[in-house]
Amino acid sequence: MSSLRTPLHTQRSGVAANALSCDLAFNLEGSPREALLGVAQLIELTRLLADRVFTVSGQASP
Repeated sequence: MSSLRTPLHTQRSGVAANALSCDLAFNLEGSPREALLGVAQLIELTRLLADRVFTVSGQASP
């Protein structure tokens, strides 16, 4: 994968993983739901950090 496609791939992967974890979490109850929503938050924070890294490094974020 070229370095020009890395930001787009990272963005799409993060969005897909976050959406999947949220969809799964809303079918659960109690502690499992809370744990999966915590994972969704970590995925979103990682995606935001990656966006920041791409911005600082001069690569365009989608």
